[in-house]
Amino acid sequence: MLASSTSWYVLQSPQRSFEVSGKIFSRFVIALALLGATLTAVGAQSPPRAPLMMTPDAAATVISANFAAFDLGTRYLYNSSGQGGLTDLAHVFGAPNPNGGGASDSLNDPRYRAWTEGYGLQSRNDAVANIPGDKRHSAGAVAGFGMLVSPAITLNASIDQSHTKINVAQPPQQGQYDLTQFGMSGAIQTGPWTLSGAIVRGMAELSSSRDSLSGPSTASYNGGLWGGLADLSYYVALGRMRLVPRVGADWLRSHTDPYAEQGGFLPASVPALTISRTRIFVGGEIGQFWMLYKTMIDVSAYGRLVDVVSYSAPPFVLGPAAGIAINQTIQPPTEARLGYEMGATASLRISSMARLYATYEARLRGGFESQSGSVGIEFRW
Repeated sequence: MLASSTSWYVLQSPQRSFEVSGKIFSRFVIALALLGATLTAVGAQSPPRAPLMMTPDAAATVISANFAAFDLGTRYLYNSSGQGGLTDLAHVFGAPNPNGGGASDSLNDPRYRAWTEGYGLQSRNDAVANIPGDKRHSAGAVAGFGMLVSPAITLNASIDQSHTKINVAQPPQQGQYDLTQFGMSGAIQTGPWTLSGAIVRGMAELSSSRDSLSGPSTASYNGGLWGGLADLSYYVALGRMRLVPRVGADWLRSHTDPYAEQGGFLPASVPALTISRTRIFVGGEIGQFWMLYKTMIDVSAYGRLVDVVSYSAPPFVLGPAAGIAINQTIQPPTEARLGYEMGATASLRISSMARLYATYEARLRGGFESQSGSVGIEFRW
């Protein structure tokens, strides 16, 4: 009887083991199903991961390049004519009847002039809204030629070549702006009155490098500059002193081509950008000369108040050149409406045909400062 019961248990044990294993497996499957359902419910309740968004600092260098164009273009416009016609500073070259007190002595006035100078310029723009500030350093050289085409009309032509380094602090960015400007200017004089004007055309090559999470994002592209100036002045002779009140207007337009950055994390794609500005100004110059042995020293200073009457800087869309990110609309900063510009010049006559000169200039307005200095030599004959 005992042997029979033992045999039945042995025969039934495999079947019982199979039933136990099946129950364990069923419970494991049910647990996995419950865990999957729980994770699905949690995932449905969690918010989706937000996509990356382009940041305005990716366009900081190109905006700074347009500021550099305005800074360099303004300086060149006001200096390309050599401050008016050939009878300006004629006393330095021995003309007996320079400006004012009647018509100039056309038999003694120089007929031709040539000049060359080197200059340095530094400027900065403060941060505005989400556009970071920058600092710029420029070095350049100018060469020009002018002639008296009639007793009262002067024409000048010149070229300006400059190299500018752009530094944006936050986040670190660097850029270069190489600008070549060609200028034509002229002046018409009648008695103490002088009407002068200048036009400028510039061509630029630009490059930039912006730090990112996976290395620098770099770009190279081109730009352009157009400008014009009209100036009316009245010469008041006071012995060896002179007063020259001036009024006028200037216009500048800067353009940069579209470009796409290469390399780095989330490189940017930037469309073409065009900014234009029109200003009016009023100011004056005061000067005096001294005879020193067989030579002459002339010193002058000027100041002008400028008012921006028109400024166009349309917004543009900044997008990714590679990868996926949300586009960002960027509004370039506008200039403060009122500004003040001033400068001083010292000249030393070294012969009846040549003078050495040095200049200092400053342009100031809200959120912007620019200072420059130059040294040069001028010949008249």
